[in-house]
Amino acid sequence: AEIRVRKREQQNMKSSIRQHYLQIIMLVYHITGLFLSVQALAYANSNKPSIPITILSGFLGSGKTTFLQHLLQNQDGLRIAVIVNDVANVNIDSKLVRGQSVVNDSVGPAGMVELANGCACCSLAGELLASVSELITLSDLREQAAAYDDDDDDSETQLQGGFDHIVVELSGVSDPRAIRANFQEAQMYGMPLMERVQLDTMVTVVDCTSFLQNLRSAKGATTKDSPELFYRDDAEREAASSDWDDVPAQLMQALGGVGGMGMEMEHESGVSELLIDQTEVADVVLLNKVDQVENDRTIDEIKDIVQLLNPKAKVIQTQFGRVGDIKSVLGAFGGLGAADAGTVDDHKDAVEAAKAAEKHDHGVESSAHDHSHIHEHTHSHGHSHIDVDSKEVISTTHDDSHRHDHSTVEHNDVCNEPNCTDPTHDHSHNHEVCDDPNCTDHTHDHSHDHHANFIDSIGTFVYSARRPFHPNRLSQLIAHLPVSRGIPTMEQEDRNQQIDFSDDAKKYLGKLLRSKGFVWLANSNVAANYWAHAGASFEMQCLGSWWATLPREQWPVEATAAILSDFDNVDFNYDMDLNASVGDRRQELVFIGTGMGDASVQKVLGDTLDRCLLTYEEWDAYKSCADDEEKLNATFGNPIRARIVSY
Repeated sequence: AEIRVRKREQQNMKSSIRQHYLQIIMLVYHITGLFLSVQALAYANSNKPSIPITILSGFLGSGKTTFLQHLLQNQDGLRIAVIVNDVANVNIDSKLVRGQSVVNDSVGPAGMVELANGCACCSLAGELLASVSELITLSDLREQAAAYDDDDDDSETQLQGGFDHIVVELSGVSDPRAIRANFQEAQMYGMPLMERVQLDTMVTVVDCTSFLQNLRSAKGATTKDSPELFYRDDAEREAASSDWDDVPAQLMQALGGVGGMGMEMEHESGVSELLIDQTEVADVVLLNKVDQVENDRTIDEIKDIVQLLNPKAKVIQTQFGRVGDIKSVLGAFGGLGAADAGTVDDHKDAVEAAKAAEKHDHGVESSAHDHSHIHEHTHSHGHSHIDVDSKEVISTTHDDSHRHDHSTVEHNDVCNEPNCTDPTHDHSHNHEVCDDPNCTDHTHDHSHDHHANFIDSIGTFVYSARRPFHPNRLSQLIAHLPVSRGIPTMEQEDRNQQIDFSDDAKKYLGKLLRSKGFVWLANSNVAANYWAHAGASFEMQCLGSWWATLPREQWPVEATAAILSDFDNVDFNYDMDLNASVGDRRQELVFIGTGMGDASVQKVLGDTLDRCLLTYEEWDAYKSCADDEEKLNATFGNPIRARIVSY
């Protein structure tokens, strides 16, 4: 017993030592970052312009490193500093490396390589902002050296000058949204470093040879499921694993994985979700390896998908990561694009683009299908609305201005009569695919595009409504999305209230590539939820509270106009009854996928989403207890779990 007591005391002591060790490590970690920020500003003065920063994203093997090599070897007179996970992987030509530094090697960042053209490349040393601070310090020292240099050699002056630009290469599995949020938070909290730098442009490199395959992938973005996203080869994988064998698990967790930019971090998201995230959060998308794609049609289709996912991005086709004018990429947006945006801004851009696409396709003005008025008055959209006392779902969606019913008769059977001339019959010929390259029979299907069914007729549309979704019914709809992660789990009592969605609805939901937007769930009158579906992953996020829950004097003055643009009544008052206005509470979902631009598909999906809205009877019950969150949750429940996000 005495031995067991001693062992327990030793274990407790070891545990206590580890805890203190962890606390000391984290304290040193934060103090170092603060010290470097102050050190960087020691050389600063109020007249110095901010150095623009470009964030470079993309999967491993997409061509990021090749693109960086071209930047470092530029002959445009730009002194570019690059932060990478490992300088050794950049393979800088030794003939370009500068022989002697203008400053003592101990001053610059570890792993620093300076080039003869004034550029520099360094490995990430701990936290990202700390590495940026080190580069600012080095830039100031180089600038001082140039100022005191009596030599008239212009090339040497260029070499010794401060940096014109900083490029940060993220690992293949890094989420650019999180990196963007780090800079935005540093700016918001007044971090001194942000007086010297500005997050300027977000760039994503896309591998055209694997883009479509990764877009359809159901694999997780983990080292187990997708090691190709983390390691270049098996040797690198084994080396990375052995390097961290002796690190305590608690310390690993506290540091958030291996590497400051997520080099080995595990993700709950999938490959397709990560690819979509990187594509959406970009000012510039480089379609690399276009020379390795079989035909131009595939390139055009990839470009169309990228522009649907990110309508404001500049799309540039490249070979071997080479861009004709690097100034078209570096500093191209001046911090006014994706770098300055957030989830709400990204959403507004997607809605505007979808509305513009519908206007172009149908030749009519779009209002984003928003005609589900929450006020008790007569609707004038030609829909058959159920009486107030009915328990049926209210049909309140899809702006008729978008829907042109080109064929009001559905034909389930194909007409096989060769001489039939009835235009209402379906004369599609369902031939099997012919694989004979020499076949000239025009009745055979000679389509050899493996991606045709996936990307043909890809389109987008917006669904809007001003009435809450019933969480249980919506969760059943979510179950029909083409996802394998994030599907809501229903209780047995909820399973007894199953909705029988149509086969067409299930089919169209299964063709979605991306869907996102604001969701108003009936279990809360306060929570502003955000639907986030990408590829094989779904997640409901909580972005905070609806603006309507706050008095107007608590709104940021500079954002008042933007906030009111989402309200159903610009004269909204905090004390208004829900019958008069629901404020900015709304359903506003953007759907991107095959056939989504077709009016008949929009009608099916819109009607299906309508069935998930509260009935008149349920809406009355909601209004009667709207001020009581507990009662709302007890009345409607919610099997859909939401994650609180801050960006």
